[in-house]
Amino acid sequence: LLLYFAGHATDVRNAGYWALKDSRTGDLDSFLSNASLISLLNDIHAQHMLLIVDACFGSTLLQGISYTDQRPQTWESLYTSKSRRVISSSLREEVP
Repeated sequence: LLLYFAGHATDVRNAGYWALKDSRTGDLDSFLSNASLISLLNDIHAQHMLLIVDACFGSTLLQGISYTDQRPQTWESLYTSKSRRVISSSLREEVP
């Protein structure tokens, strides 16, 4: 599954929010929070996901994710394991 988002985002108290078509400035409830997005993505049963984010504060999506150095030991475990990747055009900052 490939998801691509290009647009505006904001960071409020170390939590990222994506501006949607009908989002209103100053009304955080009209934005899509990273927490809500992650919850939605967790309900999708795709084996592989790639999320490409071209927005300010794009890396806030990676907040709270733990990384391990454990690698699959066999080809079968590599083939059957799930992959989740995020490519972001920005760190925790506004970009032009």
